[in-house]
Amino acid sequence: MLLISALAMAVNTAKLTGAWETAANWSLGTIPSASDNVVIPAGFTITVKAAGDVCGNLFISAGASLIINNAASLSVAGNLSNGGTFTSNAGSTFTFNAAMNSTVSGGGTYLISGNVVMNMGSKTTLLDIQDANFINGINSGGKYFFNFKKGTWKMNNTATLNDCYNVGSANALTIPFDVVIESDAGTMSLARNAPTGNMILSGELLVNGGVVNVQLGQAFNSGQDFQYHVNGGLPQLYISGGTLNAGAGFNANLATDYIDFHMTGGTMVVALNGYSNWITFQLADVVGGKTFMSGGTIILQDASNANIEDLDMGGANVAATQYSVTGGTVQLGYVNTQSSASFFGVDAQPTTNYPNIDFEAGVAKNVAAFNGGNINMLSLYVNSNMTFDATGFPNVNIMSNNGVFAFDDEGGFIQGNNMVTFSGNTSQLITSASLTNEIFYNLTISNTSGNVHLGVATTVSNQLNFTSGLLDASNYSLTLPAGNIAVTGASSTSYIVTGNGVGSMGQFNINNISPNTSTLVPIGIPAYYLPLVINPGANAGNSYSAFVFSGATTNAIANGPAFNPVTLSKILNAEWNINRTAGAGNASLTLSWASSGTALEGTAFQGYGLNIGISQFASGSWHGGTGSGNEFTHTATTTVDSFSQFSVVGDGIILAKDLVDFEAHLNPDNNSVLLSWEVSGGAQLKEFEVERSVNGVKWNTIATVPSNSQLTTATFYSLTDDQPVTGANYYRLVMFNMHGGRDYSPVKKVVMFSTVDILVFPNPASNYINIYVRNSSSEFVTRLISPEGKILVQSIGNTNSLANSMNINNFPTGIYLVQVILTNKVIKTSVLLITH
Repeated sequence: MLLISALAMAVNTAKLTGAWETAANWSLGTIPSASDNVVIPAGFTITVKAAGDVCGNLFISAGASLIINNAASLSVAGNLSNGGTFTSNAGSTFTFNAAMNSTVSGGGTYLISGNVVMNMGSKTTLLDIQDANFINGINSGGKYFFNFKKGTWKMNNTATLNDCYNVGSANALTIPFDVVIESDAGTMSLARNAPTGNMILSGELLVNGGVVNVQLGQAFNSGQDFQYHVNGGLPQLYISGGTLNAGAGFNANLATDYIDFHMTGGTMVVALNGYSNWITFQLADVVGGKTFMSGGTIILQDASNANIEDLDMGGANVAATQYSVTGGTVQLGYVNTQSSASFFGVDAQPTTNYPNIDFEAGVAKNVAAFNGGNINMLSLYVNSNMTFDATGFPNVNIMSNNGVFAFDDEGGFIQGNNMVTFSGNTSQLITSASLTNEIFYNLTISNTSGNVHLGVATTVSNQLNFTSGLLDASNYSLTLPAGNIAVTGASSTSYIVTGNGVGSMGQFNINNISPNTSTLVPIGIPAYYLPLVINPGANAGNSYSAFVFSGATTNAIANGPAFNPVTLSKILNAEWNINRTAGAGNASLTLSWASSGTALEGTAFQGYGLNIGISQFASGSWHGGTGSGNEFTHTATTTVDSFSQFSVVGDGIILAKDLVDFEAHLNPDNNSVLLSWEVSGGAQLKEFEVERSVNGVKWNTIATVPSNSQLTTATFYSLTDDQPVTGANYYRLVMFNMHGGRDYSPVKKVVMFSTVDILVFPNPASNYINIYVRNSSSEFVTRLISPEGKILVQSIGNTNSLANSMNINNFPTGIYLVQVILTNKVIKTSVLLITH
């Protein structure tokens, strides 16, 4: 459209030197109109002597000149191309009023001492200042008078505009609602000496590149703020690149004012020339405001010297649909930060959020809450000579990261008794290069898509909460200094990931567990939740450290020799390393694995049901399982008086490498226990010690059995314990090799009652019989045998039940046998008469 319009315009060329208003000086014989393309050829000088002169496009050739006299004016409704000399004298007015986008180009010489007016067709109609000499000409004129009425002023050259004021003013500039000041290159200084209230943004300031300086010429620490004001529409500050420098603060002109702030890149430096007399950086919490920030950096070099907040980025009154902060940084402090103000005050806005907060180098200061309230931020960095005093924020919510870390404390982070929450949806790192330990009073892990990682040893001194996500302590340890600290919300999807003790040394430490208190240690590996519960009993002063890894090994060290497939099929393929760092005495230990952890269960292990226990590694070998467990509920419990490595094993699991099988059964006489075991061929064993325990913790040797010398074939052994105690008897083997080493078998449990009573009734019977077995250590099998010797019915009965019934209604009258079998031996045979 611009090209067609330009072609449609008549070309009116100067043919004589002289006044613009003299028709004879022009090729068309008429004074140029707004529809004329005006050309001033080389060798001619045209002087504008009156007010109200106009033209379309204006072309000044090399060697040509245009002069606008005092009180005269010229309006250009198109492009200005100057290859010659353009002079606008003091008191003159030069206006751009094109209805379409226009440019200033040509590279000629300018001297502009008059007024420059932009009154384009609309707010978005572009006046593209491509010629750096046009800007240099304004500087040469030294007046800097602008009347921005309508349109977009685009600074698109490498020059520096030294200043800019309203026409007739030496200290005020207004960017009205219908005006956009756009910086793409070069430097623009706006209202260098404007005091507070005299540099007003009601339109739009758009910084894509270059540098825009606002009020940098005023006296140092004069507090002359750059302000926005609603007058005709929504003020807008858009920054995507370049730098915007404000001498003092950036804030609202009136309490009712608001702004559309949009930052995707670039830098904005506030209080570059000293403190503000009001809020240093404010996005007012007023209905109608808009905030969008996804990149860039806002630097607050100095804090306000008034009793007011320094940072306020809007709150609940800004509609949620108009508020989005997903990136970018607010930096508190810079190289020239003064010591006069003691702290940077941050006004918390619980319903909105702040970008990455970077408390940076400069004079040592504090950051503190202004008016309290919960604060949300993407990340936090505290420089080594700074202190972030969080005591005024009940909850400090870290919502993301800055591309590297979410929380980096190099100086001091003062907790008070508040909560720090990590609630991002990406990986979040807690780190410090200068501190050896970071302390949180209350800590909540609420990461929805990533994990929270420790990059420094961390202590939680009051409460640890989980709502979602993992706390990765695989490389740095997490410590609870007191066992009565609450750990809440841990689950199969939200827990602490520890190291493995080899390549990653992070672990979970819990100190001073209260006596008789069951304390959760919510640890696991990235794929599986593998928590444990410790109860120190009546013992005081017990402290523990723990980590867990998958991949059970024969030497109980991660990445060590693996068990053979047969053994792996009988165990849970994970190991807990638990160290008691303080205290003594018996303690209860419960190991658990979430339902997803069934993937760690061996195929045989999955069928053991209640026949599982906990195995401990001690004296260089794995010991047999003790305690009790339930594969269905994924738990195992035992009592220990020492701590090392632990695993969960199934009944019959062979951790000793030479032991094939070890069994213990109550003999039919109910007065002795038969122990039998098998050793693989090639075993070089010296002897066996048979140990018995009444509690699975303290063991006594009841016999020593020499080893046979058969080295190539399996060897079988047996021993009868004639003196078992009434109740539970635990048995294990200690196997000594030829070199003095020892190994342990699994633990077997046999329960002996005083007698075994077996009763079959009624007899004779017609419909059913009852079988009652009392004081047996195991389930029993009942058989009904026909007169011809055929097994008609076989059923399993429960011990110590009132009666186990067998239906005989369908069998004809005759004499039958009833057999009761315990531990694979017939211990009762009765003759039964069936009558009908």
